[in-house]
Amino acid sequence: MPAKVSAISKAVKAIKSLQLGKSEYVPWGETSYLLEKEDLNLLPRAHLRRHLLARGDNNAGKRVELCGRLEKSIKSEIEEQQRVEEEREKKHKEIVALEEKGAVYCVGSNHRGQLGLGDLEHRFMFTPIPMTRGLGIRLVSTRNDTVFAISESHCVYTWGSGGTGPMALCKEKRSNFETAQFIESLDEEDIIDVVVGLNHACARNEIAVYSWGCGQSGCLGNDNMAIQDLPDLVSFETHEAMTKVVSGEMHCAALSESGKVWTWGLCANGRLGSGIQTGIVPIPKEIKFPVDIVMISCGSEHTVASSKSRVFSWGTNDGGRLGHGDCIDRFKPSEVLSLSIGLSILDISCGTWHSACIAASPPMKDCGWLYTW
Repeated sequence: MPAKVSAISKAVKAIKSLQLGKSEYVPWGETSYLLEKEDLNLLPRAHLRRHLLARGDNNAGKRVELCGRLEKSIKSEIEEQQRVEEEREKKHKEIVALEEKGAVYCVGSNHRGQLGLGDLEHRFMFTPIPMTRGLGIRLVSTRNDTVFAISESHCVYTWGSGGTGPMALCKEKRSNFETAQFIESLDEEDIIDVVVGLNHACARNEIAVYSWGCGQSGCLGNDNMAIQDLPDLVSFETHEAMTKVVSGEMHCAALSESGKVWTWGLCANGRLGSGIQTGIVPIPKEIKFPVDIVMISCGSEHTVASSKSRVFSWGTNDGGRLGHGDCIDRFKPSEVLSLSIGLSILDISCGTWHSACIAASPPMKDCGWLYTW
């Protein structure tokens, strides 16, 4: 008898707790609220009907039918949530597996589609480019609003530039400049490097250098002053392979396997290092050095080269970017004397208005000091 009284008391208490006051709020139909109830069978028929109505289910029938229908509805929703979560987890694992093979992340302005995300919206946090997942991208090269990328299988992709500039190579796909486009004309060329100028680009494999884009400034290096939509060979006066090719906005430089430097393009401010101050050089010309060169880098209007222990620079010197203690342009390679102190040159790099060098002295190995100017 006491047990029966206790059960009845419990049921009465549960029903009273469901009686609404003027200020009481009941989230009708919400699963989380219904799961908190110990037993849906204790709900009044009116409440069962209101919960089913809120969930978009049939709310007609006897109390037992309503209760069973509500329990089934809740179970179906939980199962659907689990299915969606499992699908989301599966998709996440697939994305992780793809990104482990290589992905490109981007951030910043996107007014010309340079982020490759399929739209023109700016990004304020690093965002993965979906189309690059799983491609095994090993190199990304960019200037201004144009981007090129090379995969481990030597496939070349490009995006950005509003569909103009060097991306004119993909002229049949210009409308898709917001996403990565495969460059079919460079397929099977085993491309290992791409550099970008203002309106041109160069690509290199183990044997040759190719160029395309606008030839007005002589940057194509094959005596073509017109617009070149497809890659063509750069005309070197040597049979040596080039181990490095770099580009400023309107000039280029290449390094041969024997340590010789070749430059071509716009001569203004001495950026080619040939001693010529005006005009253009449409075919690569060798620049003489007292030592073998092992590294080169181009800024927008200046160039830096180095041997294993000496650094040379030439071109525009606005802002002191050449490192000679003044702001006077140099029309031929000039040694950066402040670095001629027995250092081992590990790396050099040019920005638009500045240059940098990593150098070390024995017994340091694979590390050193960073010099900037």
